Amino acid sequence: MVSDLATTTGSVVAILCPTYDLIPAVIWGVETACVVSCINYLLAPDVIVDLLLSETADILIVPGPDVDKEA
Repeated sequence: MVSDLATTTGSVVAILCPTYDLIPAVIWGVETACVVSCINYLLAPDVIVDLLLSETADILIVPGPDVDKEA
């Protein structure tokens, strides 16, 4: 899915979220298609925007609350 959305092989995907158990699998999967950046969700909004702009992120992944629910 991410490889379909990435515009070039140098595309950057940013992941903004707490540390959930499933996030490492998401990072490894995205790394097969492009560059991944993990951003701490506790940073101030203006700092997050500056990071996204400086790394020229093409895609932002923000997992919803259902990711953290136990199966």
